Amino acid sequence: MASVQNQVSIIKRGEQLVTNDELSVLSWNVLANRYLQNYQVSSNPMYVHIPSTSEMLSWPTRSSLLISEMIESNADILCLQECEDSAFLQLFQPQLNNAGYDGLFQEQATSNKGEKFDIGVATFWKKNKLSLSSHCFRSRTMVTVLTQRIILPSTTQTSKQEASVSMTNEPIQRSIAILNCHLQGHPSLVTTRVKQLQNSLKEIMTNHSHHALLVVGDFNCPLQDSACSGYLAFGSVPNYQTEWGRPVPPDACEVPKHMYTQLQSAVPNDPDDFTFCTTPGGGHAARGLDQIWYSASCLDLVAMRSHFRSEEEKSKILNVT
Repeated sequence: MASVQNQVSIIKRGEQLVTNDELSVLSWNVLANRYLQNYQVSSNPMYVHIPSTSEMLSWPTRSSLLISEMIESNADILCLQECEDSAFLQLFQPQLNNAGYDGLFQEQATSNKGEKFDIGVATFWKKNKLSLSSHCFRSRTMVTVLTQRIILPSTTQTSKQEASVSMTNEPIQRSIAILNCHLQGHPSLVTTRVKQLQNSLKEIMTNHSHHALLVVGDFNCPLQDSACSGYLAFGSVPNYQTEWGRPVPPDACEVPKHMYTQLQSAVPNDPDDFTFCTTPGGGHAARGLDQIWYSASCLDLVAMRSHFRSEEEKSKILNVT
């Protein structure tokens, strides 16, 4: 899906991500407004660095900024987590549709009490570049298989009579499966997160024709050291695997293997990577919760976009020097 390039470029915000024959993806936990309001009125509010009177906490202000950022990114594929169905129907879908995107929201099951879960993941794609081939919903994940129609450039051949003949190739189609995840959040439910990946990957491999795979979203576990990272990288969870500094449960290592080879993380395993998140119990940065994995056997990573336009902007936003 992307052209071959030996070194990954870092692109500043506002700059063009890819060329026409490449694909770009943006993954973002947009923080459901319901959760934000619940956090703010709790006895232990999570966003103490934001004044309670700040407009940044109001949904109209925040949602407008979210939409602006998505459109400015110009990404071919947008993967959102913690999307409320009302926000999808009333905000994201109509505004992104006007910006040239189609989209799909995860249909949710109902609880034992008959309550419908109305917060899930949503995936959008550029209508002029991609079309939906198939989809399915799983626990805390959604699969969309998107097809890209490629018209290869014409070539010129010379016959025995030295006549120049133009060879126009027929359009070809390439399909990429997008697994958009918001995995189980409780730190102790390690095996549950791995099973959510396993079930979804098995569904894709068995029932959806595709050439390449992206696994993206909020994994609720660190990229640097977790059962999910081990599972994606090695096909199964190694028996020496740790997560949050503790050995993973034995049953996590018994989850059936996935059948994909050469899955790689697009996000660098950097212990100094920027994050707003903290470890369970707080006090330490929890890096790498938001992840992008790709099938390196048929995809090349050519560029990543910086969170900030400059070091000056980073210092201003984070109030650091």
